[in-house]
Amino acid sequence: MVEQTSRDSLPLSTGEARQRRHVDREYSLCVFILLFCFSGDFRPLVCVIDEGWKPLQRFVPIVERAIKTFGINSTLYLGVLRFFKRGGLDLMPTPGLEWLGTIAVEKKQDQDFWKSNGDETVEVLKLVLAKRADILTASHRETITLITDILVDGGVRGAGFLQQDQSR
Repeated sequence: MVEQTSRDSLPLSTGEARQRRHVDREYSLCVFILLFCFSGDFRPLVCVIDEGWKPLQRFVPIVERAIKTFGINSTLYLGVLRFFKRGGLDLMPTPGLEWLGTIAVEKKQDQDFWKSNGDETVEVLKLVLAKRADILTASHRETITLITDILVDGGVRGAGFLQQDQSR
């Protein structure tokens, strides 16, 4: 006898995971691993690579695909942010700012997304401005301004302060 499987018990397809607000724990852990992030039981999500990790360049295509595919999911975006706060900072400003800008534009009207992730996005932008200021081009600064404007419109308080700092 063949068991009938309900759609709810099947794994999420990529498209479904991108749009759903909730993804199960196992699925999110698999995606986080693609970004070199890990979270143990009742422990915060951390990125386990540091700046200057030489093999990172070999993984850029995988990281890019993970960010572009899963970055618009509120839960999975946290992995993107944690990645950029550690070893992923080496991918800033290029190509990382472009990836963040694309996500910001796509999630522009999603207040819940920014309520969950806005403050940490501001932290990443501040880190880029502090550690990569000497290599930021006018185009990079425009992208940071665009993301900041979206965050301000999304009600992220810290983005207003960042916007003021940028205008000085």
